[in-house]
Amino acid sequence: MDSQPEGLDILAQTFAGFGMHTPHRCSTAAEAMTVVRDRELNLAIVDSAVSDMDGYEFVRWLRRSAGKPNGFMPVILLTGHTKASHIYKGRDCGANLVVRKPVSPMVLLQRIMWAARETRSFVDAPNYCGPDRRFKVLGPPRGSRVAAMTM
Repeated sequence: MDSQPEGLDILAQTFAGFGMHTPHRCSTAAEAMTVVRDRELNLAIVDSAVSDMDGYEFVRWLRRSAGKPNGFMPVILLTGHTKASHIYKGRDCGANLVVRKPVSPMVLLQRIMWAARETRSFVDAPNYCGPDRRFKVLGPPRGSRVAAMTM
């Protein structure tokens, strides 16, 4: 979903390069909501700035109202604003990943693959619905030796 026709064209060309030739291109949140209700989808790429509803609100709607399976699909939120507050807002609305625009095809493909391999639990709580916002850093595997360096 992108409100700019040029942005939709670029994304469609990028996905064609990945081998996907039939993306659902939506320029408004209303169009995207119709597609989400009518079809089973595998991934949503959402622009944070859409004319009729911002992308953050759309992702909140998707997580709360779309139901299975679309409410649980990976969502990559594209934004031209990378201030910490916008990143937190993307995380807190239920997006799997927030990616800064302009985005290169390689970065987009990497983020799609990352989202596809996502193993975080899905959380449905009163104030949040989406993938668990915590990333776990477990350290080295059990039994491995780690040498500490001091300087």
